[in-house]
Amino acid sequence: MGWSDVKRMLLPVLFLLLPALVASQSDYQFACVLALFVSVILLWFTEVLPLPVTGLLVPVLIALYGLMPPKSAFSSFGSDILFLFIGCFLLGKAMQKHGWDHRMACWMFTRQFATRSSGSLLVVVSAIAWFLSMWISNTATCVMLTPICLGIIQVLEPYFPSAKEQRSFTIRILLSCAFASTMGGLATPIGTPPNLLAIEFLEKQGLYVNFFEWLKVGLPVSLFMILLLHLLLGRLFPVCELELQGVRAHFRQEWEKRGRIRGEELQVAVVFLLAVLFWTLPGLLDSGLGKEHWLTSFFAPFSLSVVGILAAVILFLLPTPDGGTNLAWSDAQDIDWGTILLFGGGISLGTLLDHSGFALEVGNVVLPVGAGLAFTVCISVFLSILLSEFASNTASASVVYPVILATLMQNEFSGMTTMLILMAASFGASFGFMLPVSTPPNAIVFSTQKIPLREMIRAGIYFDICGALMIVGWILLLL
Repeated sequence: MGWSDVKRMLLPVLFLLLPALVASQSDYQFACVLALFVSVILLWFTEVLPLPVTGLLVPVLIALYGLMPPKSAFSSFGSDILFLFIGCFLLGKAMQKHGWDHRMACWMFTRQFATRSSGSLLVVVSAIAWFLSMWISNTATCVMLTPICLGIIQVLEPYFPSAKEQRSFTIRILLSCAFASTMGGLATPIGTPPNLLAIEFLEKQGLYVNFFEWLKVGLPVSLFMILLLHLLLGRLFPVCELELQGVRAHFRQEWEKRGRIRGEELQVAVVFLLAVLFWTLPGLLDSGLGKEHWLTSFFAPFSLSVVGILAAVILFLLPTPDGGTNLAWSDAQDIDWGTILLFGGGISLGTLLDHSGFALEVGNVVLPVGAGLAFTVCISVFLSILLSEFASNTASASVVYPVILATLMQNEFSGMTTMLILMAASFGASFGFMLPVSTPPNAIVFSTQKIPLREMIRAGIYFDICGALMIVGWILLLL
């Protein structure tokens, strides 16, 4: 056993025991809460334990510290939002299993408008990533599209007039794929974990956000960020116009290889469209007919989580020509259970910070009582973005949300104001474009070894700053 192995074993123990020992000698009111908080933050930020394992540890530590009864500490893992995650992951798995997502991408690249110029090709790459990441995880989206982007780079290699032009195009298309895979998630409640975590924390305050209400706020932010993406990357990594007949021919061959649309793909497409319909319908009926109308009342039980699980269950029932079903339980074993465990741990930590009063104390320091509305929005967004650069977006949101909510409730902001500011923090928590560790899509495209770290940091800084200013401006406009 080498020193590195010993260090890997000792660090988690040190992070867990040292804060607890310090807390035992302190008479500070929130000493135990602070000790637990520091332990979890150290484990999350250093990743000496896998993030999902730390997520599982959170309720265990809460119970061991005597801060909440075990039943209450673990109750967050029964959250309905967590089950929405499971349903969405299963739906995304069905798309990947039967190649429906890949077929849609190939179809787009066979269209003439997609390969009219290098600029239009880049727009289509980001548009596909943006749209898919509204419904499936940004990681799955980027994993699917990165090999496609590498194939495009390889096909175009003979057409570049210089190595500099090829390098610029390579960086731009890969960053477009990564950043757009993150940006799409802002538009819908199910697009990224911080969105669902925000909904969960708002519900605990008696504030409910349906799919349509989120879409009205998140979609304009997401669309603007995609436009900003092309403007910004176009300035940082300009590319010349190229002959793209080879790209269109390449994807036409890929399309032909897939053959006719199979029944399994149609099943996935129909279930997906039905899920989107039932996610948006309650909000549309509520806005158009009012809460008292019988149609609104009829569709009210179709919450985000109920629809997500029902869609997954239907896929487990639909028969396929080979005698099986569209989804098998073996497919379910491959979904991102780690993120689900991390999500549950994040809710547990947030609940503790809120109920103990520690979040309010921290909030009074970061956002003092009487702070103006514009200042509150700015701090909420910039703090979320800063943390998300160095930790997972779920971990960042778990830390920031209780602090922001505690301050908002003390300042007695209206329900709508509280909802919009927490949504702004959610958008910020999904950012993090500077470093490979900031988001999974960043890590995926960086692993291709075709993007210098300096270029990712340069593009990420500009994108973070412009995006933060845009979010602040949009939220203040709505308020």
